Amino acid sequence: QVMHLTTTLWRIAAIYCITSRAFILAKKDTDNCEKPSVDRKSKLFSIFSIVRFRNDLCSSTDGRNGTCYTTAECSSHSGVSSGSCAAGFGVCCVIERGCVSSTSLNCTYWKNLDSTTSNCQLTVSKCTPNVCQLRLDFISLTLAPPNTNGLCETDQFQVTGGTAPVPSICGQNSGQHMYIHTGTNAAPCRLNIATNAAFAARTFNIKITQIECCGEYNAPEGCLQWFRTATGTVMSFNFVANNQGQHLANQDYSICIRMEAGYCGVCYSQCSTTTADFALSGGVAPVTAPFNSVTDSTAMMCSMDFLLIPCASATLGPQTTCTRQKFCGGSLNTNGDATPIPIYSYKKPFIIRFMTDANEPAADVQNRGFCLNFVQQLCTAG
Repeated sequence: QVMHLTTTLWRIAAIYCITSRAFILAKKDTDNCEKPSVDRKSKLFSIFSIVRFRNDLCSSTDGRNGTCYTTAECSSHSGVSSGSCAAGFGVCCVIERGCVSSTSLNCTYWKNLDSTTSNCQLTVSKCTPNVCQLRLDFISLTLAPPNTNGLCETDQFQVTGGTAPVPSICGQNSGQHMYIHTGTNAAPCRLNIATNAAFAARTFNIKITQIECCGEYNAPEGCLQWFRTATGTVMSFNFVANNQGQHLANQDYSICIRMEAGYCGVCYSQCSTTTADFALSGGVAPVTAPFNSVTDSTAMMCSMDFLLIPCASATLGPQTTCTRQKFCGGSLNTNGDATPIPIYSYKKPFIIRFMTDANEPAADVQNRGFCLNFVQQLCTAG
């Protein structure tokens, strides 16, 4: 009888384990709409307990952003499981893609696997119809440098499929970013690394984030770069510290800064006053040539390569008249001086524009581009 009782208890325990087993389902967030809750009364006779969780952002074990999926879902997306989420019921799934691939998933990492001479392309489709932008974060982007005219002859990073042109870039651009405006167009965007020769140092790891049309992270139309802080640093592409690098040819894009509450202007200053952190056409080697500013009456100044800072001034506070906006030469200054000074602009919205042509004069051998710190300025009464 004791043996029979023991057997019966084991059977009851086994039935309890089976009927109380949790079946895990990840909740889809494709339409950002909550599903109707299940009526608990209608489930009184169910023998299953179902655990649901959202496909939310998660942090992987190596610090990258991922999406919380079930193990099976992560595998179906060809993702990499890196840590757990949803109280251990899900895995933090990092989406990685290589050359000649595609993605329709948010937060995709596009990486190269070698330094071969073949082109590398990624096709990016929207994860939902209400996506209007892609943000590209260049975690690492090292391509062959440009030639002496700033032209990307060996390597080019190219973007097609957006609603606005995106300049091709090359060289060293780790830490930079771009916003690709797609609008309501359903067609995919294509990212391409075009190469013409072997380059041993070639590497890229680009994080691609899809941004909804009306979200707080949506950049203003026409902005290739967008900064959402009161202070920060803006640099031209292929700007390299310690007097290295060269600005690229055929650039025409806008850098935008979100105006924070209580701020009415921006102060721009060179990242360093001891190195050539501002050097556009007009500077010669060594970079000691004076800065050339332009006014409405001298429109030919800074006509090749320049940084446009609207309604710029060397004095704090809004200007009643705007006479200077184009900056070039060997230092950032409004007075034709070789000594860099802070430049103020109270023109709203906060946008600066960088433009270069396809040629460099023979004497301009140190056209490195620019590295500027920005600090938003508090509004004043009156």
